[in-house]
Amino acid sequence: MRAPLLIILILLAGCPRPVVEVQRRELGKEMPATLEAPTRFEGEVRTAKLQVWADGDYRAQNLRWERGFGAELDYANQLLEPMLGLRLEAEFHDWDRHDTTASIREAVDALAEVDDGADAGWVIGLTSALPLVSSSTDELGVAEVLGTYVVLRGYSDLAERKQFATAFPDLTDDEREEVHEARRLHKQTVLLIHELAHTLGAIHETDPSWIMHGAYSGAQASISDRNRELMLIALEDRLRPTEARDPLKTSEALRAALEASEWGGWIVEEREAMLVQLVADIDAMRAGLTAAPVPAAAYAQYQRAEQLGAGGQLDDALAELDPLLAAYPGNAAIRLLACKLRLGAAGPKDPEALDACGRAADLAPGDPAPYLAIAAALLAAGDPAGARAQLVEAEQRIVNLDTGGKEAWVGIAAMYQSMGAITWAEDAIAHAGAEQPIALWASQTRARYGVPRQGAAYKITPETEAELVKAVRDVLDLVYAGKLDDAGKRAKAAEKKWPGAPGLLAARCDLTMRKQDYAGAKKLCVKAIKEYAGSAWAHYLLGILSLRGKSDKDTEAGIASLREAIAADPDLGQAWRALGKALSRAGDQAGLDALKQSYADRFGTPLPD
Repeated sequence: MRAPLLIILILLAGCPRPVVEVQRRELGKEMPATLEAPTRFEGEVRTAKLQVWADGDYRAQNLRWERGFGAELDYANQLLEPMLGLRLEAEFHDWDRHDTTASIREAVDALAEVDDGADAGWVIGLTSALPLVSSSTDELGVAEVLGTYVVLRGYSDLAERKQFATAFPDLTDDEREEVHEARRLHKQTVLLIHELAHTLGAIHETDPSWIMHGAYSGAQASISDRNRELMLIALEDRLRPTEARDPLKTSEALRAALEASEWGGWIVEEREAMLVQLVADIDAMRAGLTAAPVPAAAYAQYQRAEQLGAGGQLDDALAELDPLLAAYPGNAAIRLLACKLRLGAAGPKDPEALDACGRAADLAPGDPAPYLAIAAALLAAGDPAGARAQLVEAEQRIVNLDTGGKEAWVGIAAMYQSMGAITWAEDAIAHAGAEQPIALWASQTRARYGVPRQGAAYKITPETEAELVKAVRDVLDLVYAGKLDDAGKRAKAAEKKWPGAPGLLAARCDLTMRKQDYAGAKKLCVKAIKEYAGSAWAHYLLGILSLRGKSDKDTEAGIASLREAIAADPDLGQAWRALGKALSRAGDQAGLDALKQSYADRFGTPLPD
């Protein structure tokens, strides 16, 4: 029995080394990513000042806090300088505050009482760490969107060390300490950058490897290019002297950047909430209101209610707002917020919501905002007819806005666009006085689905434009799915409601062509174009049908039709590609070269051969 026992003892003696190696490898995986800028700023680095205030609890937990925060700031600058051309420098102050029971959001109000922010780009408050380790950025820091104040919690040093000791018990203190310190520096620096980014308009993202994700991760290394674009817009204004800043222009630029692209990396709800806030801020500034459209004594509470509402906490937001409604019953801005919150909580049919909106309208009878709020709620509830009635009321009041209401008209046009009401959207956007993406959408929709503006002869009204577009799309979808009989039945049903509609004639042309009745298809396309010369799809199909012929005359006719299709709908890629082949067939090298250049300019990619 002595030999087996000896073998067991040898094996046991060898166990610690493999365990240590495994723990060492796992500990190495805990090293955080290095901060880096994927897109670099071109230009000189600008400097901004931070006023940094550490409260009593933070100072007690971090005895050499200036040195510690200075290291985090240096690391943050290693990302901010190449990414934004921004270098931050700090002045440190002791903050006479010890209220550890208050929420981190309440600390923002307390910070504003000790520093008005006039001499700094940002004011930073440092407060006590949480007793437990947390990765939620909402628990670790808070910032005003496009504001000046940021409050950050300290690092849960003891809790983090205990986690490391439990997870890696067989490693030395020095080994654990090296990784622990790297994580501490990374986590606190990422938290600082995350909250500063919010003050420059950055929005939470879905990818956990980006700094603007809602939860901290050691893998976070940078900020997405889309959020960087927003930050650069806001930063230009932030770096100006206080008296030279233009918050209206900045808010308008941010709104335009957000509306230009619905980038999938953002949290959708937060992007929408940001747009709502920007619209409200822009409307307030354009109406000549001060930064606080409510009494100064009530503004902090009003803002909390707004933030809760934007975050979907509607019941909490209403509870926050109720005391203000009692204290300031005649304030239209407070009543309007109550209107929006109640609409969001209970919908546009709720008596309390309608009463709140009615009170806001009574206090500001010339303001379109209550009607716009009800219209948006009705639209979300699937009641476009009700929304239209409210929008008509709003349109009659836009003239009362000091600036002529350009932004309000854009908002109304956007609602009409979501309804698919092409004519109403065109009429609204025309009041904005500048070329808008909505006008392009309207033009393209008319061309692609054959919806003439003067559609009375085909029983097309603004109320039924969206339904007609859907009917044309349904027919074409069935055609492309090879369900030709079903497509014919759908077209026949639609033609009873809109007899002779150009879009339906073009869809019939497509259907007939798929049945290989090319002569019949050509007649239908010609008729569609005769009824509406801007029918891009009919021009495109006629071009394809003409090119079936082999003669030079057929080629010339096909080229002419395809050029008409592109003129009516410049984004109709099929027409460009077919035209390229037709020009090649005609031996028109100069025309083909010009087309390739135009295609590349428009679509950002070479014209396929």
